[in-house]
Amino acid sequence: MLAYVANLIRVQYARYCVVGLAFCAVAASGAHYSAMSAATYEAGRNVRDLPLFATLRTYLTGDEQGRFLVGGIIEDQLLYMDHVDIPWYDYSNDVYVKYPIPGRGGDSHGQVPGLACFSVRPHCVYLEGPAGYRAAISAHWFTLISMAGNHRIPQDAVIRQTVLHTAGYVLITRLGGAPTWIYGPAYNHS
Repeated sequence: MLAYVANLIRVQYARYCVVGLAFCAVAASGAHYSAMSAATYEAGRNVRDLPLFATLRTYLTGDEQGRFLVGGIIEDQLLYMDHVDIPWYDYSNDVYVKYPIPGRGGDSHGQVPGLACFSVRPHCVYLEGPAGYRAAISAHWFTLISMAGNHRIPQDAVIRQTVLHTAGYVLITRLGGAPTWIYGPAYNHS
């Protein structure tokens, strides 16, 4: 795309300016995401020492079977750096969900072929995006929902609002400014 724009420009000086601006944009983007990665790594480096992760770990590694929605910028660090053993199909984050619409033939692993949609329509097997989060939370598909960190993405607001208006979810902590809910009946004996 940039090469095409540069070729359209007939003046050599302007062509160099376009290429220079493109290079600066790429370098600035790389510097920004590099700094974010370093900050994220530092925040989760001693993940066992963070009170929020210690609280979450007790629910994630217990005897209860369930699916977990852990959102935010440091959600993967709990699983990978602290070696929490959860099957990939029982874990979702606040960036992507693939919820099988009941009675449409999908599976919880999301591997049965079928149309994935952003709203319920004929021939849709899975729901994605905000509609997927609403349906999954309303169906109590997740036994634990935690917003560990904040992406400031639209899905986070949908998740929070849906949990607040769905019976059965209990707020267990706000450690680190991150609300965490469990679905009470799944942890009845605790």
